[in-house]
Amino acid sequence: MSPVLLNGDNGFCTPAIGNMIREGNIRQITSAIQTGVKGGMIEMDTAIRAHFDAGLVSARAAYDKAINKELFEDLVGS
Repeated sequence: MSPVLLNGDNGFCTPAIGNMIREGNIRQITSAIQTGVKGGMIEMDTAIRAHFDAGLVSARAAYDKAINKELFEDLVGS
């Protein structure tokens, strides 16, 4: 997994997420992001799919950057 954390103007990239990364608790990050959706957090694959659905990225680019490739195999016919 390669987390990409972006701070918004509100600095929402939480210290808890940073601690999970530093401590190697990567598996907990997805759950924390899902919990933080109301505050503006979004999983990378969800954002990539939204960009694909909006016509902003190609199927190949979406697949190449996806963390969970299985969610994007239907786009590229893999």
